[in-house]
Amino acid sequence: MALHQPACSTMTDRVSVIIPTLNAGRMGIELVEALRRQTLVPHEILVIDSGSTDGTAAALSRAGATVRTIASADFHHGTVRNDAALRASGNILVFMTQDAAPQDGHLLERLADALRRGAAAAYARHVPRRSASPLEKYARLTNYPAEGSTERNSTANAGPRSIRSVFFSNTCSAVLRDVFERLGGFPTHTIMNEDMLFAARLRRAGYRIEYVPEARVLHSHDYSLIQTFKRYFDIGVVFAQAREELAGLDATGEGIRYVRGLFTTLLRDRQYAWMAAAAAESAAKWVGIFLGKRYKSLPLPIVKRLSMHRRYWDRAT
Repeated sequence: MALHQPACSTMTDRVSVIIPTLNAGRMGIELVEALRRQTLVPHEILVIDSGSTDGTAAALSRAGATVRTIASADFHHGTVRNDAALRASGNILVFMTQDAAPQDGHLLERLADALRRGAAAAYARHVPRRSASPLEKYARLTNYPAEGSTERNSTANAGPRSIRSVFFSNTCSAVLRDVFERLGGFPTHTIMNEDMLFAARLRRAGYRIEYVPEARVLHSHDYSLIQTFKRYFDIGVVFAQAREELAGLDATGEGIRYVRGLFTTLLRDRQYAWMAAAAAESAAKWVGIFLGKRYKSLPLPIVKRLSMHRRYWDRAT
């Protein structure tokens, strides 16, 4: 596939930051304040708040964001971001989540630099919080290494490829607006992982995605086993819904390598007490994906109970 080079950005770039929120609390205010202190100051910060009950919408408006409120039932990962992109006026769209904290003042500048180098899209490194468990730290350091990955910047499409070749994260990402619009924005037909499916569109169209480890956000989760299962059930649903879009990408082999690496790391670091938790987590992920891929064979009430994004199923029926 020939590499498609988008028009390069310039130093007069206007950055529109888009952040969906729900009961963001103090971390939402801190995020907006940190964005306004960036060396590349955003032209606008657009917040889409889906029914917060803690005053998030008013607080972020006072902090300097432009806030639009929607009903919680109307939230969908792809749709709300697409709607905000239509309202944005910048030529660079930066997508963030409310729980991502810039580690320094150069986050937006470094993402924009990647676009100036010819990438159509770029995403930041996630650094685990100090309180993160060894399992979550391994996940962050594996999925977001300290150095860039050649595979992630490859546009080769011959033969089986790792699912990592379309790895992308809307926790903190930047996309050229003209490319975003040309490709129709984020897909809205799947329950989640709109960022990964958009990355697959970018790859097929010949655009380059750049992982920028120098652009860092503090971001990690410590899900319970039930939350992990439900999240991976929804990921399995994505694999079923986007079968054609993800055709030829190897997710199983990548999962096996991940689990091997996790246990190897725990043994190396003598984190023996976490071995049982790692086994349980791995099992929850596998069973979740297995069932999620077969969601069409399950009764809808069961699907809703197994899913992390239960409201999606109300719209999908």
